[in-house]
Amino acid sequence: EAVLERLQRNLTVTLRPAFLASALDAQRARVLLLLRLGNVAAAFDTVERLRAQIVLGYLTGRESLKLPASDQVSIGLADELDELRGRHHALTVRGLEDTSLPAPPGDELAKREAIHALERQMRSITEQLHLRRSSDGLETLKAPRAEQLQAALGEGEAMIAYFDDGVRLRAFFINRGRITHLALSASSGDISRAMDQLQRNTMRALASGSASAAATLVVPARMILKRLWDMLLAPLDELIDRTSRIFIVPFGQLHALPFNLLFDGGRHLIERGEIVTLPSASVLLQSSPCRPAGTRILVHNDSGRLPDVEREADVIRAILSAEVWSGTAATRESLHVAPMQILHIAAHGAHRTDNPDFSYIALSDGQLMIDDLLKMDMSYELVTLSACETGRGRITAGDEALGIGWAFLYAGAGAVVSSLWRVSDARTAPLMAAFYGALREGLSKATALRRAQLAALAHATDAHPAFWGAFQLVGSPAALSSAGTE
Repeated sequence: EAVLERLQRNLTVTLRPAFLASALDAQRARVLLLLRLGNVAAAFDTVERLRAQIVLGYLTGRESLKLPASDQVSIGLADELDELRGRHHALTVRGLEDTSLPAPPGDELAKREAIHALERQMRSITEQLHLRRSSDGLETLKAPRAEQLQAALGEGEAMIAYFDDGVRLRAFFINRGRITHLALSASSGDISRAMDQLQRNTMRALASGSASAAATLVVPARMILKRLWDMLLAPLDELIDRTSRIFIVPFGQLHALPFNLLFDGGRHLIERGEIVTLPSASVLLQSSPCRPAGTRILVHNDSGRLPDVEREADVIRAILSAEVWSGTAATRESLHVAPMQILHIAAHGAHRTDNPDFSYIALSDGQLMIDDLLKMDMSYELVTLSACETGRGRITAGDEALGIGWAFLYAGAGAVVSSLWRVSDARTAPLMAAFYGALREGLSKATALRRAQLAALAHATDAHPAFWGAFQLVGSPAALSSAGTE
C-alpha cells in the first residue's frame, strides 16, 4: 500500500484519474470483504485511505507550481503558459476585441476549436511543470483511522461518509460512541436521475427570475428533494435526529448535491441542524489557520453585468472592518499578499462542464483558475466565494474532487463558503449580511450559515430553495479566532 500511495502522489494531474480508477476496483473488493467479515471500522478506513491521500496531498502543496529561481527551463515554461493564458482570456472573456492578438476565423465553431487547442497546450505545459518538481522531502501522509475521527467529533456531532461499491451506495455513520454501516437500497442510477431532475427544476426556477414566478416549481422541487432524502438519509433518520451538526463526506456525483436542502416531508435538513461538507473525512483533523483580524473583499462587477456586488461589499464593510479592492484593483495579483482572517470575492464565476479544470472566477486582469490558486497562500480562516457555481468541480473515478472552491481549501483556507449554482447578486447581499453578522457575534461558521439560510427561508417560507440554498460550507465549521471578534 505504501508503494501505491507513493506512486499516486507522484502522478501528474492527467495520469492520476486512470490510476485512481484502477485502484478503486481493488478498494471496492477489500471494502466488501471487510463488511462481510463484520469489520465496519476497517472497511471505513479502506474507503478513506485513497481519498485522504488525494486531499492531504493537495493540502501539503503537492500540486503547487511554485518555481525555484534557479530552474530556468521551468521559468520559461511558466512564461509560455502566461502568454497562452492571455490568449485564452482574450477569446473566452473579451471575445476578439483585442486586435493585437491573432484572430481565428469569425465563426463560433472555429472560436471554440481555438479555445480547446489553447487549453490542450496549457495543460501540456502544466504537466511538464509538475514533472520537473522534485518530490524529495515530501511528507509521508497517513490517513486517519476511524477511532481518531470518533475522538475528534464533539457531542451532538456526527459524520456520514458515502461510498459507491460499484453496485449500490453505502453510508458509514460515525459519532463518538459508534460506527455503523448501511447498504442503501437505491441504485446510483436512481440517485443520478433524481439529481438531474433537481438540477432541471432549479434551473427553471432561476430562469423565471423571481420567487413568485417560480412558485409552481416549489412543490415538484420538494418532491424530488424528498425522494433524495428517502434514498440517502431516511435509513439514518433516527441517528440524524439526535445530531445537531452533521459532517457530510460525499462520493462521486453526491459532491454536487445540496444536502442542506434534502426534505423529510416537513423540514429541510438545514432546519434540523448544521451541515458541513468535507472532501475527505481527514479534513476534520486538519488545524484551521489563525490569522490577524481583518477582511479583504475583492469586487468585480463583470463590466456592469453584476450591478449589486458593490452594494454587497458595502453591506459587509458596514459589519466588519474590511479593505475593499474593486474595479481594476480586483486582480489575481492582488491575492499575492499575506492572508488575514476573511477573504470575500464577489465576482462572476463560471463552471466549465466540458473541461472543469478551466473553470474560473473573472477578475479585472483575467481568469482566476485552479492552477493559479494552487501556487498561492490562501490560508485565510474563511474564504467566501459569492460567485456562480464555485462549489462545483471535476470528480474522477477515484473520487478526486477539484474545482475552484476546493482549490481554495487545498491552497490553505480553513473553510470555504461557495455556491452550487448561479446565484443572484441582489439576493446574495442580505444572506451575506446575516452570515457575517452572526460571525461578528462569535458564532461558528456552520451556525452562521445556517442562521442566514433559515432567515432567508423565514422571510419567504414558500420561496423555491434555488433562491436561498445554493451556498455550502466546506472545511472547518469553527468560529473565527478570538482576534476577529474583538
